[in-house]
Amino acid sequence: MTPLQTVEVKFYGEKLATYSHEHGTTTTLYRTPEGLYLVHTDEGEGGTSALDAGRYPGEGFDEASLRWGWPELASEAGL
Repeated sequence: MTPLQTVEVKFYGEKLATYSHEHGTTTTLYRTPEGLYLVHTDEGEGGTSALDAGRYPGEGFDEASLRWGWPELASEAGL
């Protein structure tokens, strides 16, 4: 089994919305200064955490992709 690795990722972004799922996962939406969106998912205590930054790392999502992939976040952010 591969040992668990911890990675720190820093980015500039405005926090737009947070959505808590009924099974304990929290998803947070950020908008970068370039107008693209990043989605952070946190499964809580003992779970995993991931930053979804688009097809290419660091690129981000456009608004249409965000509405398709995370409609609950788009709604919370008023998009």
